[in-house]
Amino acid sequence: MRRIYTPKTKGEQSIKMKVGIALSLLRSEILERRIQAIRLIAETCRSAKASQMAAYDSTLPSANDSVVLSSLLQVPKVIGEVFGKRSHIQLIQRSTEILKFFLLNSNITPTDLNLIWDCCEHDEQSKVEIFKVIADSSGFLPAELIGFIIDKYTKVKKSDIKDQDVLLILQLGGKFSRPTPMVRNTTLSIMWKAIRGEIAGLSIEVYNRVFFEFCDLITSPTYVSESTMLEYFKQAYLMLEKVSSPNSPRRAQTRFLRLEFYENQ
Repeated sequence: MRRIYTPKTKGEQSIKMKVGIALSLLRSEILERRIQAIRLIAETCRSAKASQMAAYDSTLPSANDSVVLSSLLQVPKVIGEVFGKRSHIQLIQRSTEILKFFLLNSNITPTDLNLIWDCCEHDEQSKVEIFKVIADSSGFLPAELIGFIIDKYTKVKKSDIKDQDVLLILQLGGKFSRPTPMVRNTTLSIMWKAIRGEIAGLSIEVYNRVFFEFCDLITSPTYVSESTMLEYFKQAYLMLEKVSSPNSPRRAQTRFLRLEFYENQ
């Protein structure tokens, strides 16, 4: 291959060979072979990312490894094997690099994401791993997928929302993501419920983060419409009037909230 092909073509042919082997292994009934397939795909994803970064830092033409890999990997099939009926925790734990590649480079659909989401519901350890990947990729997710995920949270009981769920909502509705205005308003509504104590059981660290990020968003006209901003101001003023106890556990946060709102009137 080195004698016949250019470095660019050799790299593309190598990717095709690796993906072909990996997809065959992934269909095996033997878990160890399926694990080997995930390792091989994950390694290929990392190599494609590294080659793209190297191309940015040099004067050489881009190898387009990520584009080639994205065209070869059959997203529904890979996701179905890893997160579907034949799912296994050892496959899921090794698939985070693949999932990140799909989120950033491939046409992952709500159907694919729904399969991943259902898998999260059955395994808490997998949920933590997968949510971290989605949160890390939130700045690159299309509005459609962000809306799909946030819509999931509008249909669950507030008692079922935990720390990792709230952290994911913060990332998807934050300043560095690209939700539609309607979806961002939905995330603000969930954050407001957390601040009001309607979502019980959150850690103090997560509660504080929700509080400060909500204040940051609600006082930023670039991200929030004036009508939405005024509506939350009204609700906040009513809450502030009710806070009178000097021993209130929310007193420090309330003072900050009062200062934020008064400064941005």
